Amino acid sequence: MFDIGFLELVVVAAVGLVIIGPEKLPGAIRTVAIWIGTIRRTLGNARAEFERQIGADEIRREIHNEQVLASLRAAKSTRDEIQNKLNTLATDSLKSAESTNEPENAGENSSPATPDKPASTTSDQKTP
Repeated sequence: MFDIGFLELVVVAAVGLVIIGPEKLPGAIRTVAIWIGTIRRTLGNARAEFERQIGADEIRREIHNEQVLASLRAAKSTRDEIQNKLNTLATDSLKSAESTNEPENAGENSSPATPDKPASTTSDQKTP
């Protein structure tokens, strides 16, 4: 809370010894510590009561929920962007595959290709 180093504590103790005296210094330190503890508890209780009255816990939960929803929306938009890119790549690759197959078919007749008749099997042939 306070940035008090060891050197500052030594200076405060020396000043306390000079001003208060060595006999009364432990009692004064004890009294100050009690007052500081009382003030901290009072401020903590007042802060807790204030937060209860304004609904700070609910506000924190709502803020947290909004942050979670925002991150979910961002993740969904990222997912949608990736899905669109994948769809575009798939479409482009299909188009390029079709365009590479067209030169092979260009040399053949313009009529659609008919499949060859399957070879007759022994079961189709009549036996004498």
